[in-house]
Amino acid sequence: MVAEFVGARGRAAVDDFLDELTRPPVADSLEQGEVADALRAGDYERAFEILLARAGDPGERDEARRVMVELFSELGQGHPLATSYRKRLATLLY
Repeated sequence: MVAEFVGARGRAAVDDFLDELTRPPVADSLEQGEVADALRAGDYERAFEILLARAGDPGERDEARRVMVELFSELGQGHPLATSYRKRLATLLY
């Protein structure tokens, strides 16, 4: 099972649900680089480490955070890597 909902939903909620399911992988939205290469190789942990290091730089912080949040969603909120790196990102930023 990838995702589900139970009960009646409005059109906007169903549209959002379908958009989420058919969204391309995060790796496809990135320019070539270390993070994109790691993601295409399936090495999410390496990608998170690179992004976390970038999040420590004020000039790259917003973009790194944005990509990490997209990856958390791609992996699923309960995935161990998403849980671990979400905490590490929050500690770094706040």
